[in-house]
Amino acid sequence: MTELSIKAFDALARATFAAALEPHGFTAAGSRRCTLHRKISNNVYHFVVADRSLRLLQYTVHIFPHSPLLDADFHSKFPDNLGFTTDVDGYLSEKGVGMRQRWYWCKNGESFERNFQTIVRPALLEHAIPFLDSLPDLASFARVVRRGYFAERLKELGWNIRE
Repeated sequence: MTELSIKAFDALARATFAAALEPHGFTAAGSRRCTLHRKISNNVYHFVVADRSLRLLQYTVHIFPHSPLLDADFHSKFPDNLGFTTDVDGYLSEKGVGMRQRWYWCKNGESFERNFQTIVRPALLEHAIPFLDSLPDLASFARVVRRGYFAERLKELGWNIRE
């Protein structure tokens, strides 16, 4: 089997992630990469991003909330070019969503599919969806957006950040 190029990875991952996440309100509409999103309100969006390494045949999955109130260029960057509001705290692993960065193999379509079905899909359903469901409004972001530019923006908007 041939190795997955980044373009082929994005197309395969986008379709596979969408099939798993559409029942939870996510769509890949507008994404050229593998960025899935759902709109909770005018000011709250949830994201799941499969991000392939440029050097290795592996990818990580980022889980994070976002808001147009945190980025003045939100709509022009949407959906593929927004920053990860959770910084290093938004990686998906079998243990949950947090700092534990897990790399998933995607050497070819078969290895991608095998790893997705046995590891990634269960982690999305058991950890990512409940994590995002617990972030229904901007006030709840303060629990998970703790450092960097987006934490500063939340402070400017009057939300207390847990350090």
